[in-house]
Amino acid sequence: MTIIFFPKAYLDATTKLDARDIDSILNRTLIDRQTNKTIGKNPPSKYLQMIERHLESGKLDVTLASHYLPTGKESCLWRDDFEAFRNQRADELYNLIIQATS
Repeated sequence: MTIIFFPKAYLDATTKLDARDIDSILNRTLIDRQTNKTIGKNPPSKYLQMIERHLESGKLDVTLASHYLPTGKESCLWRDDFEAFRNQRADELYNLIIQATS
């Protein structure tokens, strides 16, 4: 299942972004149904706390990194900073494409 990492309902309520920006590939990742239910309409700072409580110590960052998502408590995810998230994720995915095609 693919989801929007910063939920559309959250971004609609807190920003004036258009659907194209929200639905961008940069804001998508693959997760299971249960995690998707946990996310709901919550910002990352809220749902990451819920997910972290159910994981072994240190596993959240490992999981986030496996999806090429920012890690660490100081990251843009914990600050609910979509613009910084989108820029960081674009750089990360761009670098992966360059590595694969160089």
